[in-house]
Amino acid sequence: MVGVLDVLPDSPNGKPSMLPPRQLNRYLTACCGAILIIALSGCYVPLQFDADVVINRTGHYEMTFDGDVAWVPLYDKLRRGEINRTKEQETVAALEKDLGRDTSFREIEYQRRGMFNVSWHKTGDLLHSKMISFIRRNEKLLTLKYVKTTGEISMSGTSLSNAQAERLTNRGLNIGGTIKVRTDARVVRHNATSVVDNGMRWYTYTWRLRSVYDPTPNLVIDVH
Repeated sequence: MVGVLDVLPDSPNGKPSMLPPRQLNRYLTACCGAILIIALSGCYVPLQFDADVVINRTGHYEMTFDGDVAWVPLYDKLRRGEINRTKEQETVAALEKDLGRDTSFREIEYQRRGMFNVSWHKTGDLLHSKMISFIRRNEKLLTLKYVKTTGEISMSGTSLSNAQAERLTNRGLNIGGTIKVRTDARVVRHNATSVVDNGMRWYTYTWRLRSVYDPTPNLVIDVH
């Protein structure tokens, strides 16, 4: 199985080169593409987390993610015993540098076995930006999207097929966490676990995830 250090070019001293951000991202994407043999939609998987989203009727939002994510290629190599401590540390440094280019990350701390504890926070206007994703647009663990033609904003979580979920559990990985969305806009549809009326037109929609086999969280609101 291919990992970051298998695709990064070596410098003259035999260690992986430090690449410019754009080139580094290209190599990380190449590694992720190679790992897609396991049929996952991306390389990062959320593990234990709390995600909070606020969306008001004007389209302004605030989104926070606090918790653990795993980078599957590194996790898999460590699980198989195919990588030593030195290469693990070098891979972690490359991943931290790549994630750190997003200033929305307040904290990135490596735990163990390809797992990172992260804190991410972003605010803005969805009617202007149209879409925002954690971790990023090609790693959509949690996404907010505005469609001008329908006047709707949607929130969606990571979507996994049963086959993908089985591959994760076979590797000892699972998803567990809580997503909360607070809004004063009209909700068109949702599949939240619970809904609480906070008064003054505000409602809190909560999803409590315990398994990779749980339905994909989704919510659609009308802002027109």
